[in-house]
Amino acid sequence: MDDRPVLTLATQRPLWRNLDFDTEGDDVASLQAELRRLGKDVPDHGYFDWVTWNAYREIVEASGGKTDYGALSRADILWIATPDAVVETCDAQVGSALAPDQVVATLPVALRSVQIKNPPVDVAPGERVLAVDGVQLPIDDEGRITSTDALAELITTPTYTNYVSSEGESVMSGIYSLAEPISVIPVPPSAIYGWADGQGCIIADGQAVPVDVVGSQLGRSFITVEAGADPSTVRTVPDEETPCR
Repeated sequence: MDDRPVLTLATQRPLWRNLDFDTEGDDVASLQAELRRLGKDVPDHGYFDWVTWNAYREIVEASGGKTDYGALSRADILWIATPDAVVETCDAQVGSALAPDQVVATLPVALRSVQIKNPPVDVAPGERVLAVDGVQLPIDDEGRITSTDALAELITTPTYTNYVSSEGESVMSGIYSLAEPISVIPVPPSAIYGWADGQGCIIADGQAVPVDVVGSQLGRSFITVEAGADPSTVRTVPDEETPCR
């Protein structure tokens, strides 16, 4: 702007003031985190020191700009909420004069979190992911995606783009699964006895074996067995008097 480059930074806290040596605060710490993301070796103590300024200077000068010694002017910074920001509309024309409150470009509303609608219950324990267009997104125990990096990946997918362009009319879907797959054995439901709270027993190769029931589908129960157990035959109608646990 006005024949000078304006540096775009995605700091967690907007840079709301000018900075100079010995300025301290969360905004400085956010700047330092962004400089580290951009490959600079700067501390994280929240002080605007010479090392922080010099890293900022190197980035500005690499893009053809200039800095004042020991200072960062917020007039030289364009703040965005996430590192990967996609411009939705360009509202200003090249060469036009801009008023202080005039919109230059419009970005999509920042994505803060994603919640799975009606997540499955009584699932096998373990960390979960949601696969959207091949992108694996970590999910917390409440069925939410909150990681900044994961959300940044999500907004680059065609599924998310279609969802936004439809203004919420379409459904955004994905595949909900364990982060690390586990081996399961399909057995007839009748093969499990002593079942309670997702646990039970089977007679495998003539021996009672404790199992965990992790799911069922199309008339089959899917079980896991203790490490080292690899049954080759399972009794479909076991003797429920046989002790197991």
